[in-house]
Amino acid sequence: ALELANSFSPNLDVVILTRGGGSLEDLWAFNDEKLARAISRCRIPVVSAVGHEIDFTIADFVADVRVPTPTAAAELIVEKWTHLSLKNDDLTQRILNLTSQVMEKKREKFNYLQRLFFFLSPYNRIKNFQIELTQKEEKLRSQICWMLERGKGKLEKFISQLDSANPLHILKRGYSITRSWPQNEVIRNANSLRPQQKITVKFYKGEIFCQVEKIKPD
Repeated sequence: ALELANSFSPNLDVVILTRGGGSLEDLWAFNDEKLARAISRCRIPVVSAVGHEIDFTIADFVADVRVPTPTAAAELIVEKWTHLSLKNDDLTQRILNLTSQVMEKKREKFNYLQRLFFFLSPYNRIKNFQIELTQKEEKLRSQICWMLERGKGKLEKFISQLDSANPLHILKRGYSITRSWPQNEVIRNANSLRPQQKITVKFYKGEIFCQVEKIKPD
């Protein structure tokens, strides 16, 4: 999968290598040498989010960034891209300011040359220089605006896609995640539970520990 992701570079911005909690045997695949070498060769930044905070694998040390849980990985990426969006706006303003300063200096130079040429009477040269300067200014502004709008559009689209897939965004709408305890395995079917079994329920804010009293199958 990493080799396939590598083939899409530079169209991909980040790769998240993740798995929920489990036993040592469940996480042992992330200690594989071939996987470690594949991560090392990957030209795309790799974020490792395997198991829980106390779990460490070789993949964690080879990856560019290690976070304790899959949820933390999603939070990290959203935070980084939000920061980049703000930075992009700031960079846009700085480029526009710099462009304005360059154009102002060009105008000052033009005015100086215009006064100089006035005494030398090269009217046609002044007129041609003025036309050329205006054309270059319009072309430069057009190119800069096009590049900035294109980059901003791609960034906003990526942030929107990433935010829609964020587990916290889903939980915020009223959903919850139920896991067995202490195995911490996600429960998708009530029939997989048994009476008196302990479970945890994760909400957007907070988590509760429960015990199954009765099971009502579909």
